Amino acid sequence: MLEIKLDTNQALPELQALQRRISHPSRLMAGIAKSLESQAQQAFQDQGLQGEGKWAALSVRTIAERTRGRRGKNPEPASWPGAILNRSGGRGLVGSLMSASSATTATVGAGSAKSAAYAAIHQFGGKAGRSHRVTIPARPYLPMRMKGSDLELTPKASASILGLMRDLVEGKLG
Repeated sequence: MLEIKLDTNQALPELQALQRRISHPSRLMAGIAKSLESQAQQAFQDQGLQGEGKWAALSVRTIAERTRGRRGKNPEPASWPGAILNRSGGRGLVGSLMSASSATTATVGAGSAKSAAYAAIHQFGGKAGRSHRVTIPARPYLPMRMKGSDLELTPKASASILGLMRDLVEGKLG
């Protein structure tokens, strides 16, 4: 008879180390937050989320406005040709990207106060403007997408998180 015999005393130190690592996942949460923020920043550079396709082109009207600049109450210099969702040269939506983490949570988002609605309309699309007459297509920059009525992470975001979890289990997460 062929027999393999394992002694738990040999595995116990490694199991205890694994328990310590997974009992305090703050490094994991910090890694997840940084990874998701990095993917969002990359979406602005690529003009679309990796693996999810490019953003819809700007409307002819928006291109004309950005070509001449905006005058009046909220003036802006000409910003076309240029990047979609980056009219303000990195100070607007892309500049509002942030991530945070705690021992048990990882957060990534954009916009705050007045700009929260602006951030949401570009992520999900919808009606905007006076009397909601303008339809803005979704230009997702956060690594999530709608699946029916639920939100899910993009495959790249999921793979990144799984990789970080694997690193935590293997003791590679610094």
